[in-house]
Amino acid sequence: PNLTNAKSVAITTLLSAAGISYMVARQLSDESLYTDHLVLAGIASLADVIPQRGLARALSYHALQLLSHVNLPGIAALMAQAGLKQGKKYTSYDIGYLIAPRINAAGRMGDPLVALRLLCTTNPAKAREYAQSLELLNRKRQDLLKEMLPIAYDLAQEQKGKRFRCITSPLFNEGIIGLLAGRLTRELQVPVLVGTEHNG
Repeated sequence: PNLTNAKSVAITTLLSAAGISYMVARQLSDESLYTDHLVLAGIASLADVIPQRGLARALSYHALQLLSHVNLPGIAALMAQAGLKQGKKYTSYDIGYLIAPRINAAGRMGDPLVALRLLCTTNPAKAREYAQSLELLNRKRQDLLKEMLPIAYDLAQEQKGKRFRCITSPLFNEGIIGLLAGRLTRELQVPVLVGTEHNG
């Protein structure tokens, strides 16, 4: 293909790791993949903020249509924990702001296995237990972010006038430094790098 077509193909096939895994499994499998696999790939596409074009958009669209038919107890428990009612028309907001932050909170707060166990369990009681754990981790992440944001803002303001700002503090949890950077970048309208410090 010519360069224009190659660029077009590259843009329309940008996928999350879960999306790539789903497409590869789909090609290699003799049987059709379950709805659950497609929903997980779509959730990942929206949670990872993949540009919604081509295959990524198709995965996200179908995941939203099929979310109420998913057979994974973990996803059902997570939706209930997030206050999402069964059978409603789901949107990218529901995944991006209600489901994904709860899944991501596990890794951000240092216990990613909780999210893995939630997604893998076939036991509804265990799924509810894991969903509650993720809820607590997500609240802890929100509280920590709220607590650290004024400190990060003050540090960034010490570099006022610079075209970009780079701040670090031993107080910053490594799980929230990306969130701090995003918030400060939006608020200050300049690129902001945020780091944490360990052992000097």
